Amino acid sequence: MGKLLTFGIVVGALFASASFSGDYIGASSSCINDQCVVGGSSSPGSVIVSLLIVAFLFLRPNLPTVVNKSGVVGVWRRLGAFLVDFVLVILVISPIAALPLLVAEASYTGTFEWSFVRKFARPSDSYLVLPGVFASIAALYFYFYIHPLKGKQTPGEYILCFKVIAATDVGLKPAYGTRPITSFIGLCAWPISVYFALRQADKRFWWDTHSRTRAVMVSPSPGN
Repeated sequence: MGKLLTFGIVVGALFASASFSGDYIGASSSCINDQCVVGGSSSPGSVIVSLLIVAFLFLRPNLPTVVNKSGVVGVWRRLGAFLVDFVLVILVISPIAALPLLVAEASYTGTFEWSFVRKFARPSDSYLVLPGVFASIAALYFYFYIHPLKGKQTPGEYILCFKVIAATDVGLKPAYGTRPITSFIGLCAWPISVYFALRQADKRFWWDTHSRTRAVMVSPSPGN
């Protein structure tokens, strides 16, 4: 599967899911003082797109690669790959995470709607929205944990021609399990993380060192 096709699948899934569900996808609940806005939006089409993305992620072949030692994985290349991967995970979780809130709303109104917005809150809203938030966090964790553990590029890494591998020069096993956690902390402080990564010759982030991993430029193995 070519890089251009993979990128087209990601963009196509984003536009398809958005067009099926209207202005937004997912569930939200926010209150400022006495003003509350609660909403949920999904659609049969968005749920189907979600399931197709899951199938795509599982069925993608793990293409053999060779390390391109002449290249360095730049900071912006890595952030671009993260954006692609983040969009994929959110497209999987958001349409499904909205369903409990939509079902609960139907139990109050007597009519099921695939999208609603109301300007008041119910006590049950937080219990229905929070599971979607936790599901998103869990999905992002396992997404960025499983791919390097299996020696497989994420779609974002594949499109931008790099891969996360073990840093064999340190003599210790890579900590793939802690990498998603430390990288999330680093992204929360992204100006500082980017600044220090730009100062490194190999553009390595601090969570690479902490997890004993590194990002390397790769090319398809000969014959692939």
